[in-house]
Amino acid sequence: RGEGAVLGHLAGIWSTGGQRAEAEALFDQAIRVDRACGNRRDEASALINLAILHNETGRRESSERASLHAIEIAREIENPRIEGLAATNLANLYKDTGRIEQAKAMCERALALLRKAGDRRAEGFAMGSLANIYSSTGRIEQARALLVSALKTLKVVGNPLFIGIVLGNLGEIEGQLGRIRQSEKMLRQSID
Repeated sequence: RGEGAVLGHLAGIWSTGGQRAEAEALFDQAIRVDRACGNRRDEASALINLAILHNETGRRESSERASLHAIEIAREIENPRIEGLAATNLANLYKDTGRIEQAKAMCERALALLRKAGDRRAEGFAMGSLANIYSSTGRIEQARALLVSALKTLKVVGNPLFIGIVLGNLGEIEGQLGRIRQSEKMLRQSID
């Protein structure tokens, strides 16, 4: 049971470090090990990470399949956190491929699931994703409001990486709204 988790963690490190082929092989191996020992939660987690890797390398169809499989497993084991994480990634994929209404619906579902699970960190990330969807459809004020909420949430849970991302996105939106000083302030904070 621990072997799959170790393989998944190592794959994550390799993926972050740019060793994508090696990471993919390890994610695949972790999925097989987790499936063989009946560890459905870790299998779903590895599928989510594999879906992210496939999306980042332009393999959208396989990314979507892996995300949908992770959602299916999460529902089977009644794990709203895992389902919410997979749904957030799937919403981002839908946005990236121009399926905006599907992206919005999936992201709203992800937010509800993550709130149910009490995962504030992932909730903040999902709010940022939904804000990006709103921004891409010209709903700038709604996007801004969501980013402000996401920022508050992420500051409470202390996630510097996501805080920086949200600040950068908020700075961009402030600029679109003509609030140049506020935009500059947010953008500077995002890199501090």
